[in-house]
Amino acid sequence: MSALVLIPSHVVVPVGGGLSVRTIRVVVTINDVAYQVDRPLLMVGRNVALSPDVSVQGAVVGFHMDRWCVIAFGDTAGAGVQLPRYLGDQVVAARMARDFEGDPRIGWDSPEVEIEAWCVRWIETHRGGEVTAP
Repeated sequence: MSALVLIPSHVVVPVGGGLSVRTIRVVVTINDVAYQVDRPLLMVGRNVALSPDVSVQGAVVGFHMDRWCVIAFGDTAGAGVQLPRYLGDQVVAARMARDFEGDPRIGWDSPEVEIEAWCVRWIETHRGGEVTAP
């Protein structure tokens, strides 16, 4: 093992005048049983986190460290919304997250079609390593 990277499944975010512990869960189905699994989360801004793609193969839940999504977090409008693209590099995903947060023309509460168009333009401009839509 060359490294140990700890990725929490919860984050503490400022809300109003206090703090709140937050998590995002994904529902996976194995053998006709639905499980709620906490997603690993890496905060990359006050209101934005990265999370690896989650998949199920047989009875195994997998976290793909080569496919990252951007998720709104905290007390922002649209909290829990995920950008509609996975990126193959964590650093590129963090850059996309920060650019999205910093762009006054788009927001987490924008219509899905506008968010999708923003992501496509960003990827075309940055050659961001798009993998696929969720």
